[in-house]
Amino acid sequence: MWQLAHLASGALVGQQASVPVIAFGLGVGAHFLIDKIPHYWPWPISERHWFTAVDYLITIPVFYFSLKYFQTNQIGIIWGALGSLSVDALLVGVPWLHHSKLGKWHHDRQPHHRKPIYLITDAVVIVLSLLFLAK
Repeated sequence: MWQLAHLASGALVGQQASVPVIAFGLGVGAHFLIDKIPHYWPWPISERHWFTAVDYLITIPVFYFSLKYFQTNQIGIIWGALGSLSVDALLVGVPWLHHSKLGKWHHDRQPHHRKPIYLITDAVVIVLSLLFLAK
């Protein structure tokens, strides 16, 4: 994982767009750029759950504070971040998309060594982040 990188890059490019669909598309593009960076550098597989937990504990507050303090284009920030975060949730978490040509191409560019069921945690991060908007 490295949701913080995906969220931040999606939010950054999304805030530049005035239309939600464009912000979402920019976020998706940002996801693929960030995927060029290895997600788990030296950590062995047995220790990745700690890294993922810390990543989530940082990602949710960063999303909240970016929306609270960078109010220039909150809609663009939201849709850009969702675009970037949704790529793994869809291409790894949805079995028929995971096995599609696009899913295989995505995995070849940045291997995802988790089982798709673990992407439920991605959905939880996205939902918790969005709940901050309701406050």
